[in-house]
Amino acid sequence: MLLCSLAIERIEVKELLVSGAVLGVILGIAAQQALANLLAGLVLLFAHPCRVGSRVRFRAGALGGQLDGLVVDIGLTYVPVETEDRPALLPNVQALAAVVLAIPAPAPAEGAKPGSASAPGRAGRPAAGLANAPGAPGD
Repeated sequence: MLLCSLAIERIEVKELLVSGAVLGVILGIAAQQALANLLAGLVLLFAHPCRVGSRVRFRAGALGGQLDGLVVDIGLTYVPVETEDRPALLPNVQALAAVVLAIPAPAPAEGAKPGSASAPGRAGRPAAGLANAPGAPGD
């Protein structure tokens, strides 16, 4: 039935196959990054190089150096990280390719109550001091 319809319209099957192949290549190239992020997200969810709520340092050339912060979530396309300055969305492909280092929680200051923020006005946020963490540049 399909071949009869194509014959009536004088469309060769060979032309349809070539058009389908070209369209497939174009769609494959266009969707490459999105599919790569989805697959990397699945690997991150199963491999657990970092966990939600952990303080980490991502090091990679693609990041322009390193990114320190608190992992807020691990999604299918991005890893949201709360840094000292502002929130950042790290694509899963880069998170998977980066070296992931755990940053130990800063020691409470003398005289501070356990569980209180070390800096005034920062209740509920990670304490400052990522620049002084072990392994930071300048050590």
